[in-house]
This record gives sequence, structure tokens and C-alpha cells, in this order.
Amino acid sequence: GSSAWRVQYAPFWGLVRRVNEATQALVVSVSSSGTDAARKIASAWSCCYRRQPDYDKAYRDAVLAVEAVTLPLALPEAKTGTLGNVVAHVNDTIARWSVAGLEADKQSSAATLLAMLRTLWHNQERHAQADGTIRDVGQVEAEAAVTLAVTLVHWFSSGLVTRSPK
Repeated sequence: GSSAWRVQYAPFWGLVRRVNEATQALVVSVSSSGTDAARKIASAWSCCYRRQPDYDKAYRDAVLAVEAVTLPLALPEAKTGTLGNVVAHVNDTIARWSVAGLEADKQSSAATLLAMLRTLWHNQERHAQADGTIRDVGQVEAEAAVTLAVTLVHWFSSGLVTRSPK
């Protein structure tokens, strides 16, 4: 009782930091489908919340998980792609996208989706700085990125994100 840690049994045994039960249930749901996206979300979560975290890997795996679910819907004809390609495509075709039909006068669900994808993509540390230094991902940004990725993977894998035909 009252421990900051709990035992995790799957996909990896070990101690992980506790999070609220609703968030944990969504992570278990998203990571249990057996897809590549599910596997990468499980890895990202584990890397972020285990006793000896690897925040760089957590962020990287979060991006890979989102790429795995977004590329087939956004760019089904592409042989390769990145989350950056998805962001550009959604931006260029924003009127065709919806999240569960949640439309509002002041902000479309597509605009929210695009902002979430951009946030994940533009804030990852994938290049060295101009002076040659490499900035490591910190705990707070890794947690935000992984949680954002869990939501995005859930939205895409559950069919909540739709794209209307041309």
C-alpha cells in the first residue's frame, strides 16, 4: 500500500511506477492487440515507467507506434514513410479527416488530430544541435509523448479516426 511502484507482468516483468487506473487500463488495451503498434506502445510505456527508465527509447518507440497506425490510413500507397510525412499529408488534406465525428464551430477534430501529431513529431530529439551536442529526452517530455502516443494509437486502431474519400 502507498508504494510508488507496482509489479508489471506483461509485456515485461518488473517494477513500474504507478499511474492512475484509467490510464493504465487504456495502455493495457492499446498494447494487447499483437500489432507492431501495440508492441511499440508497450515498449515505450515500459521504457518510460520502469525503475531504470530510458526516456530516449520511450519517445522513439512512441513515435514508431504512431507511425505504425497512421501510415496505412494516411499514406496507403507509400512504400516508406515517417510521422513527418503523415503530418504533412493530414495538413494538406485536413478537410477530409475526422475523429469520431467530434466537430465544433471553433475547432474541428481534424485540427486537434493534426496538432497532436505535430506535437509528437516536432518535439522529438532526432538530430544533434548546431554545436554538435545531443540533448537527451527528459522524464516529463517522455511521459507526455508516450501518453499522447497511447491516445493516438487508440484513436487510429479503434477506427475513431476516419478519412473521407477524395
